[in-house]
Order: sequence, then structure tokens, then C-alpha cells
Amino acid sequence: MPRPELKLDAVDYVHQFLLAEHADAGPESWAHRQLGGWHLRTHPALPVIDAVNAQGNTTGWILGWPIDMEAGSFATSRSCLPADDVESQLYELGGRWLAVLVDAARVYLNATGELPCVFSPTHRMVASTTALLPPSPDTDEHRSLRRALDIPASDHFYALGYTAHPAATRLVPNHALDLQTFDAQRHWPGPDDLNEGDETGTAAAIAALGSAHADAIAGRFPLQGNLTAGVDTRLVLALVR
Repeated sequence: MPRPELKLDAVDYVHQFLLAEHADAGPESWAHRQLGGWHLRTHPALPVIDAVNAQGNTTGWILGWPIDMEAGSFATSRSCLPADDVESQLYELGGRWLAVLVDAARVYLNATGELPCVFSPTHRMVASTTALLPPSPDTDEHRSLRRALDIPASDHFYALGYTAHPAATRLVPNHALDLQTFDAQRHWPGPDDLNEGDETGTAAAIAALGSAHADAIAGRFPLQGNLTAGVDTRLVLALVR
């Protein structure tokens, strides 16, 4: 399949990625990794670490800025992800990340989906933006949707996984992408994940996690934040005290 024409220079796609089954997809100047028939292209500024199993074999990659919550710092070494315990291992990580687990044939987002991910079953490609996917024929449904949303002239946005690309869907939080079927499947919450618990203990756990994130970020980057009279920024201020 020919490489799609990019409307911007490759250097403009900072922190972007493209996953495909053929090596010629994505900008040639980007870093290239290959595993199990999948080819990952990443912008030079996007960090990537190998995910490995207990035997030390690479099983996939973690893109972005995962935080080792136990150490209180950004994870820079390989993460051991046993095949029978992938999800619990992954979600011990904080930070902003996306995991491509080739052995498990799945793509996972961090809890809030902060590293964007779109996928096209038609092209069998996964990317950080629809601009990196090949064009597809327009459909009546998408033409009607674009007219209704009137983006960018309005303040509307594509919700529920819809995108402006006729053949692409956005992967939303709490869902994983199956790389065999290209179906998005909800993996959380399960039947026992939302039981009533100790509200005070839950609030303390959330505060501890937030503070650990703030410590890790402050240990690597200079921090500056804008404070308003809103609740959100006061919560952030409380976490970084």
C-alpha cells in the first residue's frame, strides 16, 4: 500500500505515531520498530520503551510518558508484563501513555486516554491522528455529520468515537483495540469493579496518586500552573503542595 500524502511536513507531527502491517507506512524519517508483523513508526520526540515478558522477550511497546507510581518517577526501563496479568500490570502505571501489546494483539490507553488513538479497520492501521491515515471515500453518513457539527466554525466536537475520517474511529477510555478483529472492546469496569466502598479511603488513595504524579512531573520538568477560582485548579494546587 503506498504511503499516504501528508499535508504537513513530518516534523510537524510532534509526539505522533502510526502502527501498520506494512513497513512503508508513515514518514520515513521517523523511528521504525517491527514485531510480529506490525510496524511502528514514531516521531523522534515521542518516547517509546519496550514491554517485555518474564523471559526478557519483547512483547510490544509503551509509548508516551508512563509513571512508575511505586518509584514516583517516569518509567524509563522495560516493564515486565506477564501474559496472564497484562491489564493489572499496565494500570499500575500512571502518566500519559499508550500500550501496543503485539503478543496480546491489543492496544490499551491510559485511564483517561490522554495519548490520542484512532484506528481504521479498512486499512488495518492505528494512529495518533486521522491525518496519518490514507484517505477513504466519503459517505452520506459522514457528510451529514460534518454538516451538523459544522467544525471548525462551531464549538462542537466529534463524540462517542466518531471522527472526521470516514474509515476511522477513535479509541475511547476503558476500551482496548483488538488487533486481530479491529473491534474496540470495553475492558473496565467489570462486574465487581464498582462496588460501594470506603469513601474516605478512596479519597485518600486518589490524593496519594495525584501527589505521586505531581512529584514525578516536578522531578523532570519545571512546573507552572494558572490558578483560577475554580475547583479544578485548587485541587491541583493541593496535590503539588
